Parts: sequence; C-alpha cells; structure tokens
Amino acid sequence: MNGKCNTGFCFVTFIREQQRINIDESNSIYHIKIKDIKLFEQWLEQISLHRKYQQKTIDQRYSKIENKETENNNENQQTNRFESKRLNVDICFFF
Repeated sequence: MNGKCNTGFCFVTFIREQQRINIDESNSIYHIKIKDIKLFEQWLEQISLHRKYQQKTIDQRYSKIENKETENNNENQQTNRFESKRLNVDICFFF
C-alpha cells in the first residue's frame, strides 16, 4: 500500500515495545511496523523534527499575520484619533 501525508499535520502515536508507529491523517490511518530498533528510533526522531519544523513555520506565519493586524489596528486607531481631534476642532470653530 502506498500513501503520502504531511506528518506535521497528522496525529502520530507510537508503541515503542511493538516498534509500531500510527499516523492518523483523518482520511487514512497508516500503521507502520519497523523491525529494526535503530531504524524505528530514526523514524521517531525524523517525525518529531518535522513536526517541530512545521509548528515553528506555523507560529512564524501566525506571528506575521498577528503583527500585520496589530499594525493595521494601530494605524486605524491613530487615524481615528486624528479624525476625532479634527472633528473636535471643527466643532470648536462652529461654536
């Protein structure tokens, strides 16, 4: 059976005693049995590294989006403050 999935977005469990890795990507579930203990440990290490990389990438994207939203909110607040000051000045001139 062939399959392809991004383990960074999957639910991954393992049973060390049985040297089994279970990857649930919601549409499919992959059960991987690795007979060599060193190879099993390498798989776990690589999956862990990939998941950490994916999480870091997601965090960086989220912080960039969050920073843009914060900048936009700050600009809007500054614009609103300027407009309200201007409005107050205009109102003062009318009185």
